[in-house]
Amino acid sequence: MNEKYTIKIPNLVNTIGAYPGLLVEVLPSSKVRVKKTLEEFARYFKREGYSDFVHYDPAEKEDASTMRAFLFTGENASYSTPIGGCCFRLRKYKGLPPFWTMHWVWIHPYFRNKGVLTKRKKYFDKMFEYWHPEPPLSKSIEAFIKKNNIIEPTKALNFSKNEDT
Repeated sequence: MNEKYTIKIPNLVNTIGAYPGLLVEVLPSSKVRVKKTLEEFARYFKREGYSDFVHYDPAEKEDASTMRAFLFTGENASYSTPIGGCCFRLRKYKGLPPFWTMHWVWIHPYFRNKGVLTKRKKYFDKMFEYWHPEPPLSKSIEAFIKKNNIIEPTKALNFSKNEDT
């Protein structure tokens, strides 16, 4: 089969261990294998047509004050199996306090529409307080936004993006 249509999901049991939180933060200090897994998920995001470039680079040295990245892990006996990932970026616009956006998110097709993001939303709400997924948005993410009543920060604060810095 063509490599382009293959989704590879590594088991990171010896890398991240059995992590019962369903979420693993990927830091610049994380093991290479963990960062490469997140990079592969960013490639899948690109491949599905949501971008023309890969939105995560393991060599990137951005710190946690402007970028936060995560792997979603499976549930039950598969805590060490990543099933998706996402990256948040801090956005700053003139006349508006900084806020976080979910820059990209990719979830394995088998796990889509099964509450993967919803189960992690409370954690993201606590960490970022005010956040919103960035376009382009899939139908699933649009449904997630509507279901969870997530309001884009710039709209909630009556701000036009054309005033950005």
